[in-house]
Amino acid sequence: MGYHYRCRYEFILMFDKGKRRLKDLSIPDILKFKKYIGEVPTEKPIRLFELLIKQSSNEGDVILDPFIGSGTTAVACKELNRNYIGIEINPEYCKIARRRVNATPEPLF
Repeated sequence: MGYHYRCRYEFILMFDKGKRRLKDLSIPDILKFKKYIGEVPTEKPIRLFELLIKQSSNEGDVILDPFIGSGTTAVACKELNRNYIGIEINPEYCKIARRRVNATPEPLF
């Protein structure tokens, strides 16, 4: 990363079990979202996660986030009627994630 030049992107790694096809092949491989300042240093925009989850899963599917942090994946899953498994080692982040998920209303559909 150096001191003079900074990356303008972050990698997002997504894995699936079995053979899964993306729903909309017109979505580009570089997604632009404004930087999000949340409760933890690396928190991502929830709309980004909603796009990725909708693109690659169906309602009722299980999404695993092995580094759930502040719970952005869990909140997006709850809003999109997906199940989720989140793993986090930091107890403070676990509290933040639990609070955010509990504050997210159940979907109306």
